[in-house]
Amino acid sequence: MSSKKQSTTDQAISSQPRCGVIMPISEIDGCSAAHWADVLGIIRESLEDCKFNVELVSSGDESGVIHARIVKNLFNDDVVICDVSGRNPNVMFELGLRLAFDKPTVVIKDDKTAYNFDTSPIEHVPYPRDLRYSAIQDFKKQLSQKVKATFEAGQADAEYSCFLKHFVDYRTAKSLPTEEVSAMEFILKELAGIRTEVSSLKTQITASNWTSIPNNPLSSSGGLLGATAGGPTKRSAPKTLVELSGMMPGSTLSSLASAYSNSGSGPFGMSSGNAHSI
Repeated sequence: MSSKKQSTTDQAISSQPRCGVIMPISEIDGCSAAHWADVLGIIRESLEDCKFNVELVSSGDESGVIHARIVKNLFNDDVVICDVSGRNPNVMFELGLRLAFDKPTVVIKDDKTAYNFDTSPIEHVPYPRDLRYSAIQDFKKQLSQKVKATFEAGQADAEYSCFLKHFVDYRTAKSLPTEEVSAMEFILKELAGIRTEVSSLKTQITASNWTSIPNNPLSSSGGLLGATAGGPTKRSAPKTLVELSGMMPGSTLSSLASAYSNSGSGPFGMSSGNAHSI
């Protein structure tokens, strides 16, 4: 296909209403990934005459964080089909988000999955798990009619509600909130987060290395922890060799240095050469 024809096709697709699909995509409840791929194919075939652009809510042209794309599509898609078959936790969570946005949604399930208490008030369009041909043809017709009617209802009524307003008068936002920051502010914020993570990791590693020292005088009975018959009382670990030398006998310090003479560095970042010079 030429680039001009491809461009025309892309424009036609982008102008079509988008129907997002929430469904399992990997093995669950005895159904393989191939089974769910077949179900997605059936959903697409059902909506061919409706001129919908049918895509998984996780799909998108842009690269980026998939979770952000899912939330964006759950909010923006003109209508969403959710297959709750197998009660996949991710599917149920994403359905909950869509219902919280209170936008046009059609729920489907196979005949082996029981109704969920929280979503049972919503009409479900059933289909056979074994995907029998004759039954699937009926399902495709029902799904096509249901999606088209739900989409049109949402377009015709600005106050359309698929779920929430049947219980209480909620009003959902017209668009997802955004916060604009400069590139420098964004970089500084990310660097601050990295610094916090590195500092936390460094603290954990330091604590782990200190407690794993062979014959550690800080953890032995009568050592620097001040162990007594009533139990140890914690003291802060020495941070310098001067502090350390003042807190233990010279023979103990020499033994500690000797234990690390063949390692790249001692417990306080001192080199093996420095350890020998104690």
